[in-house]
Amino acid sequence: MIVDFRRNTPALPPLTIMNSTVPTVESFRFLGTTISQDLKRDTHIDATIKKAQQRLYFLWQLRKFNLPQELLIQFYSAVIESVLCTSITVWFGSATKSDIRRLQRTVRTAERIIGAPLPTLQELYTSRGAGGNWATVGRRSRGGRRVHRQREKRKARRMDPATSASGGQPLQITSPITDPAELRDIIVRQGAIIRSYQDQVTALQAQLSGASIAAPIDPPSARGESPRLALPEKFDGSADRCRGFLRQCEVFFSHQPGMYREEGTKCAFLLSLMTDRALEWASAIWDADPQIKLSFAYFAGMIREVFEYPAGGKDISLQLMELRQGSETAADYAIRFRTLAAQSGWNDAAL
Repeated sequence: MIVDFRRNTPALPPLTIMNSTVPTVESFRFLGTTISQDLKRDTHIDATIKKAQQRLYFLWQLRKFNLPQELLIQFYSAVIESVLCTSITVWFGSATKSDIRRLQRTVRTAERIIGAPLPTLQELYTSRGAGGNWATVGRRSRGGRRVHRQREKRKARRMDPATSASGGQPLQITSPITDPAELRDIIVRQGAIIRSYQDQVTALQAQLSGASIAAPIDPPSARGESPRLALPEKFDGSADRCRGFLRQCEVFFSHQPGMYREEGTKCAFLLSLMTDRALEWASAIWDADPQIKLSFAYFAGMIREVFEYPAGGKDISLQLMELRQGSETAADYAIRFRTLAAQSGWNDAAL
Protein backbone atom coordinates (compact mmCIF):
# COMPACT_ATOMS: atom_id res chain seq x y z
CA MET A 1 0.00 0.00 0.00
CA ILE A 2 1.31 3.46 -0.95
CA VAL A 3 0.33 6.40 1.21
CA ASP A 4 0.82 9.83 -0.37
CA PHE A 5 1.07 12.60 2.23
CA ARG A 6 1.52 15.34 -0.36
CA ARG A 7 -1.05 18.02 -0.13
CA ASN A 8 -2.91 18.80 -3.33
CA THR A 9 -3.21 22.52 -3.86
CA PRO A 10 -6.79 23.32 -4.74
CA ALA A 11 -7.49 25.56 -7.68
CA LEU A 12 -8.02 29.15 -6.67
CA PRO A 13 -11.48 30.53 -7.27
CA PRO A 14 -11.74 33.16 -9.99
CA LEU A 15 -11.39 36.78 -8.94
CA THR A 16 -14.44 38.89 -9.67
CA ILE A 17 -14.39 42.68 -9.69
CA MET A 18 -17.61 44.56 -10.39
CA ASN A 19 -19.30 41.41 -11.69
CA SER A 20 -16.41 40.81 -14.13
CA THR A 21 -14.03 37.88 -13.85
CA VAL A 22 -10.38 38.89 -13.95
CA PRO A 23 -8.60 36.68 -16.52
CA THR A 24 -5.49 34.72 -15.58
CA VAL A 25 -2.39 35.83 -17.48
CA GLU A 26 1.01 34.20 -17.91
CA SER A 27 2.92 37.43 -17.24
CA PHE A 28 2.32 41.04 -16.24
CA ARG A 29 4.20 44.33 -16.13
CA PHE A 30 5.20 45.85 -12.80
CA LEU A 31 7.42 48.93 -12.41
CA GLY A 32 8.84 48.53 -15.89
CA THR A 33 9.64 44.81 -15.57
CA THR A 34 7.85 41.74 -16.91
CA ILE A 35 7.05 39.18 -14.21
CA SER A 36 5.85 35.70 -15.12
CA GLN A 37 3.05 33.79 -13.46
CA ASP A 38 5.53 32.01 -11.16
CA LEU A 39 7.05 35.38 -10.09
CA LYS A 40 10.18 34.99 -12.22
CA ARG A 41 11.78 37.61 -14.45
CA ASP A 42 13.27 35.40 -17.16
CA THR A 43 11.17 37.06 -19.86
CA HIS A 44 12.40 40.52 -18.86
CA ILE A 45 16.04 39.38 -18.71
CA ASP A 46 15.81 37.70 -22.14
CA ALA A 47 14.26 40.80 -23.71
CA THR A 48 16.93 43.05 -22.15
CA ILE A 49 19.78 40.85 -23.41
CA LYS A 50 18.30 40.67 -26.91
CA LYS A 51 17.88 44.43 -27.15
CA ALA A 52 21.40 45.08 -25.82
CA GLN A 53 22.97 42.60 -28.25
CA GLN A 54 21.18 44.24 -31.17
CA ARG A 55 22.67 47.60 -30.20
CA LEU A 56 26.13 46.06 -29.84
CA TYR A 57 26.11 45.77 -33.63
CA PHE A 58 26.00 49.56 -33.98
CA LEU A 59 28.81 49.93 -31.44
CA TRP A 60 30.88 47.55 -33.54
CA GLN A 61 30.09 49.55 -36.70
CA LEU A 62 31.22 52.78 -35.01
CA ARG A 63 34.41 51.01 -33.91
CA LYS A 64 35.08 50.10 -37.55
CA PHE A 65 34.89 53.81 -38.40
CA ASN A 66 37.81 54.39 -35.97
CA LEU A 67 35.88 56.64 -33.61
CA PRO A 68 37.78 57.75 -30.50
CA GLN A 69 37.47 55.58 -27.43
CA GLU A 70 35.81 58.38 -25.45
CA LEU A 71 33.01 58.67 -27.99
CA LEU A 72 32.52 54.91 -28.02
CA ILE A 73 32.16 54.94 -24.23
CA GLN A 74 29.62 57.76 -24.46
CA PHE A 75 27.66 55.82 -27.09
CA TYR A 76 27.73 52.72 -24.89
CA SER A 77 26.49 54.64 -21.86
CA ALA A 78 23.67 56.30 -23.78
CA VAL A 79 22.48 53.42 -25.96
CA ILE A 80 23.46 50.08 -24.37
CA GLU A 81 23.99 50.75 -20.67
CA SER A 82 20.63 52.54 -20.52
CA VAL A 83 18.96 49.32 -21.69
CA LEU A 84 20.77 47.17 -19.13
CA CYS A 85 19.89 49.57 -16.32
CA THR A 86 16.20 49.86 -17.14
CA SER A 87 14.37 49.27 -13.81
CA ILE A 88 17.56 47.70 -12.42
CA THR A 89 16.61 48.70 -8.88
CA VAL A 90 13.46 46.58 -9.22
CA TRP A 91 14.77 43.31 -10.67
CA PHE A 92 18.49 43.16 -9.77
CA GLY A 93 17.97 42.11 -6.15
CA SER A 94 15.88 39.07 -7.12
CA ALA A 95 17.87 38.10 -10.23
CA THR A 96 19.67 34.76 -10.20
CA LYS A 97 23.42 34.35 -10.65
CA SER A 98 22.81 32.85 -14.06
CA ASP A 99 20.88 35.93 -15.15
CA ILE A 100 23.62 38.24 -13.86
CA ARG A 101 26.28 36.25 -15.75
CA ARG A 102 24.27 36.45 -18.96
CA LEU A 103 23.88 40.21 -18.64
CA GLN A 104 27.51 40.68 -17.64
CA ARG A 105 28.56 38.76 -20.77
CA THR A 106 27.07 41.59 -22.82
CA VAL A 107 29.12 44.12 -20.85
CA ARG A 108 32.32 42.12 -21.47
CA THR A 109 31.55 42.02 -25.19
CA ALA A 110 31.26 45.81 -25.20
CA GLU A 111 34.57 46.04 -23.33
CA ARG A 112 36.31 44.00 -26.03
CA ILE A 113 34.84 46.20 -28.76
CA ILE A 114 35.75 49.48 -27.06
CA GLY A 115 39.03 48.30 -25.57
CA ALA A 116 38.41 49.88 -22.17
CA PRO A 117 36.97 48.66 -18.85
CA LEU A 118 33.29 49.35 -18.22
CA PRO A 119 31.31 49.39 -14.96
CA THR A 120 29.83 46.04 -13.96
CA LEU A 121 26.16 45.48 -13.28
CA GLN A 122 26.83 45.39 -9.54
CA GLU A 123 28.50 48.79 -9.74
CA LEU A 124 25.64 50.18 -11.81
CA TYR A 125 23.11 48.82 -9.34
CA THR A 126 24.99 50.33 -6.40
CA SER A 127 25.48 53.70 -8.11
CA ARG A 128 21.74 54.06 -8.69
CA GLY A 129 20.97 54.19 -4.99
CA ALA A 130 20.01 50.59 -4.36
CA GLY A 131 22.76 50.29 -1.76
CA GLY A 132 21.80 53.43 0.14
CA ASN A 133 20.09 51.58 2.98
CA TRP A 134 23.13 49.38 3.62
CA ALA A 135 25.36 52.45 3.59
CA THR A 136 23.13 54.06 6.22
CA VAL A 137 23.36 50.97 8.43
CA GLY A 138 27.16 50.97 8.10
CA ARG A 139 27.46 54.61 9.10
CA ARG A 140 25.81 53.96 12.47
CA SER A 141 28.97 52.33 13.81
CA ARG A 142 32.26 54.13 14.41
CA GLY A 143 34.10 52.10 11.78
CA GLY A 144 31.27 52.61 9.33
CA ARG A 145 31.40 56.39 9.82
CA ARG A 146 35.17 56.39 9.24
CA VAL A 147 34.85 54.34 6.05
CA HIS A 148 32.05 56.60 4.87
CA ARG A 149 34.14 59.76 5.45
CA GLN A 150 37.11 58.31 3.56
CA ARG A 151 34.84 57.31 0.71
CA GLU A 152 33.34 60.79 0.54
CA LYS A 153 36.83 62.38 0.51
CA ARG A 154 37.97 60.16 -2.37
CA LYS A 155 34.79 60.95 -4.29
CA ALA A 156 35.27 64.69 -3.74
CA ARG A 157 38.92 64.43 -4.81
CA ARG A 158 37.93 62.67 -8.02
CA MET A 159 35.22 65.22 -8.76
CA ASP A 160 37.56 68.20 -8.17
CA PRO A 161 38.98 69.29 -11.57
CA ALA A 162 41.84 71.11 -9.84
CA THR A 163 43.31 67.91 -8.38
CA SER A 164 42.17 65.08 -10.66
CA ALA A 165 44.59 65.97 -13.45
CA SER A 166 47.71 66.14 -11.24
CA GLY A 167 47.32 63.12 -8.99
CA GLY A 168 46.05 65.04 -5.97
CA GLN A 169 48.21 68.18 -6.28
CA PRO A 170 46.13 71.35 -6.57
CA LEU A 171 46.40 73.30 -9.80
CA GLN A 172 45.91 76.98 -10.31
CA ILE A 173 42.86 77.57 -12.46
CA THR A 174 43.67 80.62 -14.56
CA SER A 175 40.67 80.76 -16.90
CA PRO A 176 37.46 79.51 -15.31
CA ILE A 177 34.38 79.55 -17.53
CA THR A 178 31.99 81.95 -15.87
CA ASP A 179 30.38 83.53 -18.92
CA PRO A 180 26.82 82.15 -19.34
CA ALA A 181 26.98 82.72 -23.09
CA GLU A 182 30.12 80.59 -23.38
CA LEU A 183 28.57 77.85 -21.27
CA ARG A 184 25.48 77.99 -23.48
CA ASP A 185 27.63 77.60 -26.60
CA ILE A 186 29.35 74.54 -25.10
CA ILE A 187 26.00 72.96 -24.28
CA VAL A 188 24.71 73.67 -27.80
CA ARG A 189 27.80 72.07 -29.37
CA GLN A 190 27.46 68.99 -27.17
CA GLY A 191 23.79 68.73 -28.12
CA ALA A 192 24.72 68.89 -31.80
CA ILE A 193 27.28 66.11 -31.32
CA ILE A 194 24.71 63.93 -29.55
CA ARG A 195 22.16 64.55 -32.31
CA SER A 196 24.71 63.55 -34.94
CA TYR A 197 25.29 60.28 -33.06
CA GLN A 198 21.55 59.70 -32.95
CA ASP A 199 21.31 60.30 -36.71
CA GLN A 200 24.11 57.79 -37.31
CA VAL A 201 22.37 55.20 -35.17
CA THR A 202 19.08 55.81 -37.00
CA ALA A 203 20.80 55.41 -40.37
CA LEU A 204 22.45 52.17 -39.26
CA GLN A 205 19.12 50.85 -37.99
CA ALA A 206 17.44 51.65 -41.31
CA GLN A 207 20.28 50.02 -43.21
CA LEU A 208 20.08 46.90 -41.05
CA SER A 209 16.29 46.60 -41.28
CA GLY A 210 16.23 47.22 -45.04
CA ALA A 211 19.00 44.78 -45.88
CA SER A 212 17.78 41.56 -47.41
CA ILE A 213 18.90 38.18 -46.17
CA ALA A 214 21.85 37.24 -48.31
CA ALA A 215 22.41 33.76 -49.57
CA PRO A 216 24.87 31.72 -47.52
CA ILE A 217 28.40 32.25 -48.74
CA ASP A 218 30.50 29.20 -49.20
CA PRO A 219 33.84 29.21 -47.42
CA PRO A 220 36.84 30.09 -49.57
CA SER A 221 38.17 26.54 -49.45
CA ALA A 222 34.95 25.07 -50.81
CA ARG A 223 34.48 27.85 -53.38
CA GLY A 224 37.98 27.50 -54.81
CA GLU A 225 37.95 23.71 -55.03
CA SER A 226 37.73 22.34 -58.58
CA PRO A 227 35.13 19.69 -59.42
CA ARG A 228 36.38 16.13 -59.36
CA LEU A 229 36.10 14.75 -62.90
CA ALA A 230 36.86 11.23 -63.98
CA LEU A 231 39.93 10.78 -66.20
CA PRO A 232 39.22 10.24 -69.89
CA GLU A 233 39.35 6.60 -70.95
CA LYS A 234 42.42 5.25 -72.72
CA PHE A 235 42.40 5.72 -76.50
CA ASP A 236 43.59 2.78 -78.59
CA GLY A 237 43.07 4.34 -82.02
CA SER A 238 39.48 3.23 -82.63
CA ALA A 239 37.74 5.49 -85.12
CA ASP A 240 34.41 5.40 -83.31
CA ARG A 241 36.04 6.62 -80.06
CA CYS A 242 38.27 9.36 -81.45
CA ARG A 243 35.73 12.20 -81.29
CA GLY A 244 34.54 11.32 -77.77
CA PHE A 245 38.09 10.91 -76.48
CA LEU A 246 39.16 14.37 -77.64
CA ARG A 247 35.96 15.92 -76.28
CA GLN A 248 36.58 14.37 -72.85
CA CYS A 249 40.10 15.77 -72.82
CA GLU A 250 38.89 19.29 -73.71
CA VAL A 251 36.28 19.24 -70.92
CA PHE A 252 38.82 17.88 -68.45
CA PHE A 253 41.30 20.68 -69.26
CA SER A 254 38.63 23.41 -69.09
CA HIS A 255 37.70 22.37 -65.52
CA GLN A 256 41.33 22.11 -64.37
CA PRO A 257 42.73 25.49 -65.47
CA GLY A 258 45.24 25.74 -62.68
CA MET A 259 46.80 22.33 -63.27
CA TYR A 260 46.75 22.32 -67.08
CA ARG A 261 47.58 25.92 -67.91
CA GLU A 262 50.53 25.20 -70.25
CA GLU A 263 50.10 23.66 -73.68
CA GLY A 264 53.01 21.27 -73.17
CA THR A 265 51.33 19.80 -70.09
CA LYS A 266 48.13 19.17 -72.07
CA CYS A 267 50.05 17.42 -74.86
CA ALA A 268 51.93 15.21 -72.40
CA PHE A 269 48.67 14.28 -70.66
CA LEU A 270 47.08 13.42 -74.03
CA LEU A 271 50.03 11.17 -74.89
CA SER A 272 49.77 9.36 -71.54
CA LEU A 273 46.19 8.28 -72.38
CA MET A 274 47.12 6.60 -75.68
CA THR A 275 47.57 2.83 -76.04
CA ASP A 276 48.10 0.22 -78.76
CA ARG A 277 48.33 1.60 -82.29
CA ALA A 278 47.53 5.15 -81.20
CA LEU A 279 50.55 5.12 -78.90
CA GLU A 280 52.75 3.63 -81.62
CA TRP A 281 51.78 6.41 -84.02
CA ALA A 282 52.26 9.17 -81.41
CA SER A 283 55.65 7.80 -80.34
CA ALA A 284 56.82 7.81 -83.95
CA ILE A 285 56.01 11.47 -84.56
CA TRP A 286 56.66 12.82 -81.03
CA ASP A 287 60.28 13.67 -81.77
CA ALA A 288 59.84 14.15 -85.50
CA ASP A 289 57.40 17.06 -85.18
CA PRO A 290 58.27 19.46 -82.28
CA GLN A 291 54.98 21.35 -82.76
CA ILE A 292 53.13 18.39 -81.21
CA LYS A 293 54.72 19.15 -77.83
CA LEU A 294 53.80 22.86 -77.95
CA SER A 295 50.14 23.01 -79.04
CA PHE A 296 47.23 20.88 -77.88
CA ALA A 297 45.04 22.06 -80.78
CA TYR A 298 47.72 21.01 -83.27
CA PHE A 299 48.14 17.58 -81.63
CA ALA A 300 44.37 17.02 -81.50
CA GLY A 301 44.03 18.02 -85.16
CA MET A 302 46.59 15.45 -86.19
CA ILE A 303 44.77 12.76 -84.19
CA ARG A 304 41.54 13.61 -86.03
CA GLU A 305 43.26 13.41 -89.41
CA VAL A 306 44.70 9.98 -88.66
CA PHE A 307 42.03 8.19 -86.60
CA GLU A 308 38.71 10.01 -87.12
CA TYR A 309 37.28 8.49 -90.29
CA PRO A 310 33.76 7.27 -91.03
CA ALA A 311 32.80 3.76 -90.04
CA GLY A 312 33.14 1.41 -93.01
CA GLY A 313 34.83 4.14 -95.03
CA LYS A 314 31.53 5.83 -95.79
CA ASP A 315 30.85 9.52 -95.42
CA ILE A 316 28.53 10.65 -92.61
CA SER A 317 26.00 11.98 -95.09
CA LEU A 318 25.96 8.69 -96.98
CA GLN A 319 25.52 6.72 -93.75
CA LEU A 320 22.61 8.97 -92.83
CA MET A 321 20.92 8.44 -96.18
CA GLU A 322 21.32 4.65 -96.00
CA LEU A 323 20.22 4.38 -92.36
CA ARG A 324 17.54 1.74 -91.79
CA GLN A 325 16.05 0.42 -88.56
CA GLY A 326 16.08 -3.22 -89.53
CA SER A 327 16.07 -5.46 -86.47
CA GLU A 328 17.15 -2.68 -84.11
CA THR A 329 14.86 -1.39 -81.43
CA ALA A 330 13.30 2.01 -81.84
CA ALA A 331 15.51 3.41 -79.07
CA ASP A 332 18.75 2.16 -80.66
CA TYR A 333 17.66 3.39 -84.07
CA ALA A 334 16.80 6.85 -82.70
CA ILE A 335 20.14 7.13 -80.89
CA ARG A 336 22.09 6.15 -84.03
CA PHE A 337 20.07 8.58 -86.15
CA ARG A 338 20.60 11.51 -83.76
CA THR A 339 24.31 10.75 -83.48
CA LEU A 340 24.80 10.75 -87.26
CA ALA A 341 22.62 13.86 -87.61
CA ALA A 342 24.73 15.74 -85.08
CA GLN A 343 27.95 14.65 -86.82
CA SER A 344 26.66 15.61 -90.26
CA GLY A 345 25.85 19.21 -89.37
CA TRP A 346 22.59 19.18 -91.33
CA ASN A 347 19.78 21.45 -90.24
CA ASP A 348 16.24 20.38 -89.37
CA ALA A 349 14.93 21.07 -92.87
CA ALA A 350 17.52 18.80 -94.47
CA LEU A 351 16.85 16.04 -91.97
